[in-house]
Amino acid sequence: MESRPPDPSIDPCEAALAAAAAAIEAGEWTVAEAALAPLFATDPLDPEANLLRGLIERGRGHLAAAEESLRSVLRSDGAHPVAWQLLAEVLAQRGNPLEAARASLRAWQLDRGRIDLARAAATSLVACGELESAVEPARAAAELGGGEPAAIARLAKLLQAIGREDEAMAACERGLASTSTRWPLLMVRAVLRLPAMPRDEAEAGAAVARYRSDIAAAAQELRGEGNDSADDADPHGGGASRFSGTGSAIDALAAFEPEGLPWPFLRSAFCDPDRDELRQFGSVFATACERAADPVDPSRVIEVRPTSRLRIGVLSGLWHDHVVARLFLDGWLRHLDRTRFEVVAIDVGRVPDPYGASLLAQADRVEQGARPFAEWVRTIRGLECEAVLIPEVGIDPLVARLAAVRLAPVQAVAWGHPESTGLDAVGWFLSSDAMEPADGDDHYLEQLVRLPGLGVCAARPEIPVAAERERLGWSRENVVCWCAQTPHKHHPRCDRGYAEIAAAVPEARLVFLAPNEVNAATRFRSRLAEAFAAAGADPKGQLEFVSRLETREFRARLAAADLFFDPPGWSGGHTTLEAIAAGLPVLTLPGKCMRRRHALGILRTIDPDGAFRGDLIVASEAKYRDRAVELCRDESRRRRLGAAIAAAAARAFDDPSPIRALEAWLESAVSRNPAVR
Repeated sequence: MESRPPDPSIDPCEAALAAAAAAIEAGEWTVAEAALAPLFATDPLDPEANLLRGLIERGRGHLAAAEESLRSVLRSDGAHPVAWQLLAEVLAQRGNPLEAARASLRAWQLDRGRIDLARAAATSLVACGELESAVEPARAAAELGGGEPAAIARLAKLLQAIGREDEAMAACERGLASTSTRWPLLMVRAVLRLPAMPRDEAEAGAAVARYRSDIAAAAQELRGEGNDSADDADPHGGGASRFSGTGSAIDALAAFEPEGLPWPFLRSAFCDPDRDELRQFGSVFATACERAADPVDPSRVIEVRPTSRLRIGVLSGLWHDHVVARLFLDGWLRHLDRTRFEVVAIDVGRVPDPYGASLLAQADRVEQGARPFAEWVRTIRGLECEAVLIPEVGIDPLVARLAAVRLAPVQAVAWGHPESTGLDAVGWFLSSDAMEPADGDDHYLEQLVRLPGLGVCAARPEIPVAAERERLGWSRENVVCWCAQTPHKHHPRCDRGYAEIAAAVPEARLVFLAPNEVNAATRFRSRLAEAFAAAGADPKGQLEFVSRLETREFRARLAAADLFFDPPGWSGGHTTLEAIAAGLPVLTLPGKCMRRRHALGILRTIDPDGAFRGDLIVASEAKYRDRAVELCRDESRRRRLGAAIAAAAARAFDDPSPIRALEAWLESAVSRNPAVR
C-alpha cells in the first residue's frame, strides 16, 4: 500500500499535544508520555508540553513531579491561568492549603470571566481563613452566576463573617429581589438576622421573630406554591419526603450546593428549644443536603464483620485544641474498648494541631483531607460503619451538612452544641444525666440517651500557677469575678444583673471575653458599659475585656480570680470544668433546658451529698445577684467553698462510667437496627 505524504497543513507539535491530551483524557499515561517525547527532545521547557506532563504526573499520583512540571510552565509564562489552577489543585493534594488558595486566586485574577475559577478561589481562601481575600472572587462568582442563589448565599455569609453585616444583608436582599428561587436566600437571611451580639433584649426578640418568619417562608416555597394539603401544611413532618412538589423551587434543589446553606448556631443564644421550629428548619436544610448527595439504597444492609468488632465512625471538623475535642473526642478515642469497637476518625476540618494529631493517632483508621460535600458522603458511607458518632452539630458547617444525610444505620450526636438538631438522619442525642431536667426528652426530636454523670470522660485540665495579679492590673482589694465565656452566652437580659453586682460591691472587677468580630466587640463593650453606668457602677474601673488567650494564659488568669459567674443564659461546660480544677467557686442559675444546666450538672457530680453546692446554685435572677454580692463581700466563705471544690473536683474527671454506658448503648442500638445484619 502506498504511504501518504505528511499533510503540511497539520503542525506536528499541535498533533503531538492533541494526541497527548486525548491519552490523558483516557487515563493512558504511558501513551501520553510517548506522544510528548518528541516535543521535549526539541524543547524541554515547552510550556504546553510541561502542562500536560503535570497532568500525567498527577494522574500517576506523583504529586511532587506534577508540581515541578507546573512550576516550569509558570517560569516560562507566569500569566497562564490554567497552570495556576492546576498548581492549586496539586498543592491542595500535597497538604499545602494556603499556597493552594493563593494559586487559585492568581488563576482567577488572570481570567476574571470564569465563574469556576472565581468560585474555586473564594472557596479555598475561606477554607484557609483568608476571608478578606475571598470577598472579591466570591462577589465575582455571584455576579457571573447571574443571581445564582448559592453564590449569593456564599457571598452574604462571607461578608457577615468579617463584620460587614450591612453589605451581607444588602447582597441577600438583591438576590431575593432578582430570583424566583427564593428558599436558599430566605434560609441565609434567616441566619444573617441573628446578630452576633444584639444591642438589647428588644433586638434579640425581634431577631428570633424574623428568623422564624424566614424559615417558615422557605419551607412554604419548598412545599410548592398553592399546595394547601394537610400533609404539606403539617409542621411535624420531616425529611426530604415532605418537599416532593414540583416547580422551580424543587427543581433548583438538584443544582443547589449545600455549602451555600448556613446553620443557625446563634439561634440557641436567643431562645429555648422549640421542637416545631427545629423540625421545620431541619426539614428544609436536610432536603437540600439529601438532594446533593447520592440517594441511599433502602435495601442496603451492613454485614457485621467476622471480627465481631463494630466499626464506629467519629465525625468532626474540630480535631484541634478545642473544647469539643477535649470533652468528647479525647474520651471516645482513649477509652472505647478496641476489642469490641473499631474506631474510624473522620476529620473534615482544618489541618490538625499537635493535640488533634495526638487524638487521630489513637484511631484504628483515619479519613481526612479537603473534599467536596458529595465526595465526603460517598467516603463515609463507603466505610460501612455500623454507627457514626458526632460530638456536635452546629459549630462546624460541613459536619452539619453531613449529619443531615444518612451516613450509617445508627447516627447520634452529643452535646458539643447542646440542642436538638431537627434532622431526621440523626436518631439519638447523647446527653448528660446530671444536666438534663426531668422533662428533657420533650426538648429533642432525637431519642434522648442519658449517659451517667456528665456524659463524657474528660481529662483533668492542667492548671498552671495563678498569674500575678499585679501583672494583670488587679489590686489586692479587687474581687475578681470571672465571666470570660464565649460572648454570645451573655444574653442582654443578664447585663443589668452584672451591673447591679458591680454597683453593690465597688471593689468587684468583672472580666469578660471580647468577641473576635470588631462590630460585635464594640456592641458588647458598649452594652455592658451602659448597663454599668445606669446601675451606678464604674465601667472603667470595674469592667474588663480580654481578647482570645492562649490556653495556658487563660487558665493562669482564671486561677488568679476569686469567683466564677456562670452565664444564666447559656451555662459554661469546659470552662466550668477548668474553674473547678482551679478551685474556684462557681455561681450558677440553672435554666429549663440542658444548655442552661452545665454548671449545675458539674456541681452535682462533684458534690453528690449537697455539702456545699447549696451555696452556689440559686433559683432566680434576684437570688443570683444577691448571692454574688454575698460571696464578693465574704472572703472567708469564698475560701471555704474554693477549698471544698478543689478537694472534690477529681470526681468530674476521667470518669469511665459514661464510656461504658456508651459502649452498651452502641451494641444495643446496632443489634436492634434492621439495616445491620
